[in-house]
Amino acid sequence: MNKLLIKNCVPAIIALTLTGLYSVIDGLFIGNAQGDNGLAAINIAWPVTALITAAGTGMGTGGSILYASFCGKKKQKAADSVLLQTQILFLITGIALLLVLGICKDGLLSLFGAKGIIFRLAEQYTKVILLGSLFQVVGAGVIPLLRSIGMAVSAMVVTIIGMIINMTANAIFLFVFHMGIRGTACGTVLAQSVVCVAGLFLIAKKTGVWIRCAMVWQQSVYRIGRILSMGVASFGVAMSATIVLIFTNRQCLRYGGTKAVAVYAVISYLVFPVQSLLQGVGEGALPLMSFAYGKGDQKELRCIKRGAKFLLAGLSILVFVAAAFSIPVIGTWFGMSKTGCQLFVHGMKISALAFCMMGFVKFHIAEQSAIQNVKETFLLTYGESLLLAPGLLFLLPIKLGLDGIWWSLPGTAAGMLLFYYLLQKGNQAKEMRNDCE
Repeated sequence: MNKLLIKNCVPAIIALTLTGLYSVIDGLFIGNAQGDNGLAAINIAWPVTALITAAGTGMGTGGSILYASFCGKKKQKAADSVLLQTQILFLITGIALLLVLGICKDGLLSLFGAKGIIFRLAEQYTKVILLGSLFQVVGAGVIPLLRSIGMAVSAMVVTIIGMIINMTANAIFLFVFHMGIRGTACGTVLAQSVVCVAGLFLIAKKTGVWIRCAMVWQQSVYRIGRILSMGVASFGVAMSATIVLIFTNRQCLRYGGTKAVAVYAVISYLVFPVQSLLQGVGEGALPLMSFAYGKGDQKELRCIKRGAKFLLAGLSILVFVAAAFSIPVIGTWFGMSKTGCQLFVHGMKISALAFCMMGFVKFHIAEQSAIQNVKETFLLTYGESLLLAPGLLFLLPIKLGLDGIWWSLPGTAAGMLLFYYLLQKGNQAKEMRNDCE
């Protein structure tokens, strides 16, 4: 079981880490090309990109959970139907997001705090991203589907190829064609387009599901509803950091101005990949947990969870130590001013405390998703991004100023671990009362 867990988790960790690095690569290139204004603009515009990819990730994860569960129950026809229905949802969602966000983009950017030159740069970036929204939805969604059909290594390879294309395209568009922030967006869309096409090809080749497309209508409305309900948590996990980013950007503008937004942009460029890396353990174990749950094997399920938590503990310690040594030099990589680098080092040292906790927060959500416990999954996901994190971001700066913004990240992680503990204790007490009755 440990070998199987490693086989699934390691490629997932690598793939999610690389996915989290997309924003870092954009920041590295645009920071060195356009300085603090470029960093601030891309950070303010990032929620639009994150919403698009989170929609794909949510549906892809929801489909992968049901697919693995049906496979565990030995219902292959139903599993194939889920796979195809998920891909159709990608298409519908990509087109819908293009239309809706195309209409709302200016209002959203203003809501996120963009003004003047920052608004103009953010708008240029967003326009290109929206034109490629369909490719980004599918590109994000096919990765969890590939893992669910036993192609975790292929998912990793596709992600690596996309990352290489993104880096190469950014360099060409920015420094050869001098396209500015538009070039960064074009690089992102091009990379996701390649991931989209390659992922769909691999799924079709492995499963032959498109050949059996007639079965898609079998219980279609019911299953599509379940795909979406299972994907709500993954969508929330993918969006949680971005929802927090929106609140944080506004608080940074309030307590430190554009300079603080640029500093937080660089902090997020380190936090997001680390969060994605740690989240990879849960995402890699998720198909295995779903399969064991569908099979009804509780012993196997407990074994998977135990092994995943052990792996997660080791990774959490490793990234915390690595961050502690690298923080003093990271700020200079993004072309920040001397004052900006000093603010970054101070804020990052505080924020890095969350690295020891955030992976377990994300794993608990994956665990509840795998056993299709929608209520707990919803509470853990949206309790963090809509209640606890915004609350701390509002309250802590009142007393601590800009430092309160940095302390909100470890505070949120610690609060969510406490909430999960209390939730589990409540469930255990309820089960004991039911047994007594």
